[in-house]
Amino acid sequence: MADRRQRLWRDWGWPDLVRLHIKLIGRLTEYQCGDGTVTLPGGATINEALSEVGVPHDQVGPVSLNDAIVSKDRWGGTSLREGDQLTVMPPIKGG
Repeated sequence: MADRRQRLWRDWGWPDLVRLHIKLIGRLTEYQCGDGTVTLPGGATINEALSEVGVPHDQVGPVSLNDAIVSKDRWGGTSLREGDQLTVMPPIKGG
């Protein structure tokens, strides 16, 4: 069904869509909607995914994509793909 929907979207000139799962940790869970599954246009970045769920970027600490940490300077250039798992944690502070 999803493949058919993707073809229909392309036929009409609309962008491909990707579904991914966003897991929010700690105090960021207040931004969690539903089961964490998000649908974005193909080629969407980590920054766009964070904006989609409404998490302010200044409240985000480490982010992992498919269990690999992605540095903050790469969030805008890292494209997401169908089935990706994004884990978002609050900033880690110590003393």
